[in-house]
Amino acid sequence: MKRRVKPYIDLQLVAFPQDGVLRSAGAFDNLKRAIDMGVDVVGDIPHFERTMADGAASVKLLCEFAAEKGLRVDMHCDESDDMGASPARI
Repeated sequence: MKRRVKPYIDLQLVAFPQDGVLRSAGAFDNLKRAIDMGVDVVGDIPHFERTMADGAASVKLLCEFAAEKGLRVDMHCDESDDMGASPARI
């Protein structure tokens, strides 16, 4: 696909664990498999993890993994749905 569209656009594919990398069994293995298949970017959605601590752990895990592979990171961080967050943090 990337070769077909190369004359027209710079296509970057993201391995994105849609339901959280720690929350979903096998999600990290699936992400690693996608990277091995040639996906360009490591994605994350930390606020989909079960706890804020797990969200922070997913950021650390995936940033370290991306650094090992020499890849970019695309994280979707939206804590505005956290009713405990102060407006200054949103």
